[in-house]
Amino acid sequence: AEGRFQLTFDLPADADADQTAKLAEELEEEPPAAAGSDILDVEQVFAQFKKGVDEQVDEADSDTHFDLGIAYKEMGLLDDAIGEFQVAMRNPVRACSCHTMVGLCRMEQGRTQDAINSFRAGLHAENKNEREELALYFELANAYEILGDNNEALYFFEKVRKRDAVFRGVSQRIRKVQAAMAAASEPDASDEDELDAAFDDLLSDD
Repeated sequence: AEGRFQLTFDLPADADADQTAKLAEELEEEPPAAAGSDILDVEQVFAQFKKGVDEQVDEADSDTHFDLGIAYKEMGLLDDAIGEFQVAMRNPVRACSCHTMVGLCRMEQGRTQDAINSFRAGLHAENKNEREELALYFELANAYEILGDNNEALYFFEKVRKRDAVFRGVSQRIRKVQAAMAAASEPDASDEDELDAAFDDLLSDD
């Protein structure tokens, strides 16, 4: 279809005819008349790939589903990535890292509050190590900073710094948040002018 992405498969000149025909059959395409380049619709290829995954990968295979989630995320297929992470997190050992990855996908989608919910769910996972917990604190701080909630951002950044002062440049992030908070607390210049004017009027009345 016009305007859709296309993918080119370059078949080697000595490609086995049976393998070529089998590939074409799996992709519901007619076998190519000769070796060369065959243009295939990306969406169709991906749909066939996912169908194959569903048929061949057991839901209990959390490692494979997690790896698929990473691959989909890197390809920008965020909803598909989230789906794979949600399958993988049924394994308690994977739960923390999966909640973290779902949160990161939500951040990329601009769904910051949903990302926060995922990060918090990761903190409640039973199987997690200190580095995973630090990463979740950091991601929570970053998300709250994006939302403009500097108090919560500072709280979680400080939790990170207490454990590891050099983790992802956390000290610099704390200074940035503190500067924003200080700027927000400074009285507006126009408000000061209005107060001065009101004070002058009061004196002149006397």
